[in-house]
Amino acid sequence: MFIPEKPYVSDLLWDTVVKLQIPVLEKELAPKYVKSGLNTLSKNAFIQRYKDTDSLLYINSENAVEWIDRNLEFSGLPQKLKGIKDKHLFRELTRELAPDLYFSKLNYTDLKDADTSKIPFPVILKPSVGFNSLAVFRLNNAQDFTEAIAKIDFEFEKYGSAFPKEVVDIQQFILEEVIEGDEYAFDMYYDALGEVTILMVLQHIFESPEDMSDRLYLTSKQIITETGSKFKAPMEFIGKKMGFRNVAMHAEFRITPQGKVLPIEVNPMRFAGYCTTDISHYAFGFNGYEYLFQQKKPNWDTIFEGKEDKVYGLSVIDVRPHVMPHDIKSYDYGKLLEQFERPLHIRKFDYKTYPVFGFVFAEITGEQEMQRILKMTPETYATY
Repeated sequence: MFIPEKPYVSDLLWDTVVKLQIPVLEKELAPKYVKSGLNTLSKNAFIQRYKDTDSLLYINSENAVEWIDRNLEFSGLPQKLKGIKDKHLFRELTRELAPDLYFSKLNYTDLKDADTSKIPFPVILKPSVGFNSLAVFRLNNAQDFTEAIAKIDFEFEKYGSAFPKEVVDIQQFILEEVIEGDEYAFDMYYDALGEVTILMVLQHIFESPEDMSDRLYLTSKQIITETGSKFKAPMEFIGKKMGFRNVAMHAEFRITPQGKVLPIEVNPMRFAGYCTTDISHYAFGFNGYEYLFQQKKPNWDTIFEGKEDKVYGLSVIDVRPHVMPHDIKSYDYGKLLEQFERPLHIRKFDYKTYPVFGFVFAEITGEQEMQRILKMTPETYATY
């Protein structure tokens, strides 16, 4: 079953739900979400189908969580979502996986009066309920803390209204110890028995330790085969704690220099945001949505055949905080693509509403190209 929501449903996802005739919640579908061939159900029929069948339920966006809260309370699902989506509750849930990790909850109204002498810098400050690196800061000292507080209102004023409070809410924040090491994002699902299947692994590449952006993610045979199996045990632990079955997840972990596998956050019922999980299609030619809905497991030997040495990238072309999108008259996506040696697909986006110009899927040729992508200033391709 599928609940479509703003801000974006990819053609690959639409084609998959039509092909497999997945039941889709009508939910007063916006015109751009009305596609021929959809197996739509009314609100009451959708709820009854979920109640009767305990089917797998997928959302493309956490904007759908508000509807789930209102309509599926009988299932216990809203409570599970809150326990995994709220970053402070998630830290409590996974304390056994990271028993020595410092974290603390702060109300937004208390930030300015926080006693920074008691904070074990460096730390990450972020909303307890957040998305898309909005209002996320690495703080190395008390001065960084003060400067971050000043930036929170600015960032939220620009883009906070684009997301419901179930997705981004700055009323509560979490401070947590910086976990050093390589960061990975992966898409997976719990099947009907609660078993874990991982469908895609991306290594999150940063320009510097202070970089909190989502600019570049890489995937390859080496990344997937060397790390994918390491995430199964902690996700099984989380699944058993929460009783997850028939549900998709997008998770972020770090592997420390000592080899510890520690969770950053887990986002329920969806894959990578804005349907960027489609990189599996553009890079390796397999459809992650189809694997999810049919509960198939990837045959990696076949998937990697002929692409053993290839590296693929997903680049989030972010609108940086100092840029005022409504001052932009047009954006030159052709110039943007010149920064990529072998682009596979570009996804243009509504940058006046959301903090991204678009997304680029590409084959990455080497370190020089990676550094160019990380250091580029996307706003220079705009006309003001």
